[in-house]
Amino acid sequence: MVLVFLGYRIIAKGTETLPNGNASVIKVGATLEFMNGYSGSGITTFICQSLLLILPTAACLLPRVSLAQLNPQSRADAPIIKYRTREEKREAGITTELTPWLRFQGEAESEFLRESVSFSEDTKDQESDFIDPAVQLNFEIHFGEDFESELIFEYSEDSEDPIMEELIMSWDIGDVGLSTGRYYVPFGEYFSNFINGPLIEFAQTRGDVLQIDYDFDDKFEIAAFVFDSRSEKNKGSSFTDNWGLSFEAKLLDEHILLGGGWLSNVADGDFRPLEDERDVFERTVPAWNLYLIAEWDNFGFSLEQVKTTKAFVELDEMENSPSAWNAETAWYPSRTTEIALRYEQAKELADEAEQQVGIQFTWRPANRLSFSVEYIKQKFQRDFVFDDDDREFKDGHIVAGSFSYIF
Repeated sequence: MVLVFLGYRIIAKGTETLPNGNASVIKVGATLEFMNGYSGSGITTFICQSLLLILPTAACLLPRVSLAQLNPQSRADAPIIKYRTREEKREAGITTELTPWLRFQGEAESEFLRESVSFSEDTKDQESDFIDPAVQLNFEIHFGEDFESELIFEYSEDSEDPIMEELIMSWDIGDVGLSTGRYYVPFGEYFSNFINGPLIEFAQTRGDVLQIDYDFDDKFEIAAFVFDSRSEKNKGSSFTDNWGLSFEAKLLDEHILLGGGWLSNVADGDFRPLEDERDVFERTVPAWNLYLIAEWDNFGFSLEQVKTTKAFVELDEMENSPSAWNAETAWYPSRTTEIALRYEQAKELADEAEQQVGIQFTWRPANRLSFSVEYIKQKFQRDFVFDDDDREFKDGHIVAGSFSYIF
């Protein structure tokens, strides 16, 4: 409770003064409220909201070095890392040591998304725009060498209050690790270079987790976990309904990652399959995951699949046993540019495309700043996805851009 209160106080009340004399830590709330009142459309709105979000945040953060008289090494620019997994996203930012036991880092970003869908009938295409400015703040609390706690908050334009995205408390005892808190279970890597996450994210599951793992000489790691589920069994749930296993091997001097896992029930996945059923299920629906990630110098490749092994008896036969796979390749022509390609497929995944192919470009003009833009072409299965007017989706187009600043 003390840890949660500390993180919330620093974020939500940005004008408070820390013990080291650091005033006006982050004025994120006021920034986002101002953006809520801004009117505009399309790319213009995206650029304006991005600047309104990132520039004031940067202005508040940069003076902190002289105010707090921190160790200059704690503000040294971190290597340029564009996060492609949830673990990398947790580490996005430049670590600042607020106290000997408290460290802070974060990221401010804004995303623009335009979707266009064509229908099987000869009707006008449907278009929609979406803009999502957000801030992520990460606090690391260290108690000795073996225990640490990590609080990750996200604040978006749609949030009235900061959202505690994850809370992780971990202990390391030799090669054995113990973790607990509210976070995403270690099932799947969901590796992607794109702004829009891959279709395999339907199985991404967050809950109250208790985890144990073992590391074999930093080459091979296995983990077992149980978690508290939002969904419930019709005749009463037990902890045996929600558990999982995972492994990861590092090969060829860590140029290759090979991993996989088993999840006993995907009912709590991001796609919320039983939301209309009040998250009540008759039986658990397990799933397995495998991934391969390879990177050499200026080239990278990833392949990942998630597949359920049973069907949801509550759902229609066309969408009761979802599965998906995603393949991406990336080329880094220079230290500041990246070009990536994606091809993915899904089956029986409600309201989603059957196939997607995309291209993405990222430019990082400075160590803290990056711009990305991408295009994704969608193809929908026949007689599968319909809008509220019962029009059948045929093809789709997604154009997205992002503007990110780490601090």
